[in-house]
Amino acid sequence: MRNYTLRDDGFAIYNYIEGSTGNCLPSEPRLSLWKIVDNRIQFYIGKDTIIEEVMVSFNKDDTMTFSSYIPTPVKDKDPKLEKVLNMIHYDVLEKQY
Repeated sequence: MRNYTLRDDGFAIYNYIEGSTGNCLPSEPRLSLWKIVDNRIQFYIGKDTIIEEVMVSFNKDDTMTFSSYIPTPVKDKDPKLEKVLNMIHYDVLEKQY
């Protein structure tokens, strides 16, 4: 599970939890930057290193949906691998005030 906390000064705090059921460990929080580009949010470090990019949709129920941004779909001779590499993931986020 990945989490970003967006700050209004352009910084984002990124952390994640990994492991198996019953044995999960949180990562150390990392500071990155974020910016809006068209209908996407880019999380980046430095000028040229984008660490993640998500498309944002605003829903009528005051939630936001973040979905994977795949600028160039992967082509592979293995159709199963191609399907996995081009899979779009969705996260529905609620506003918090």
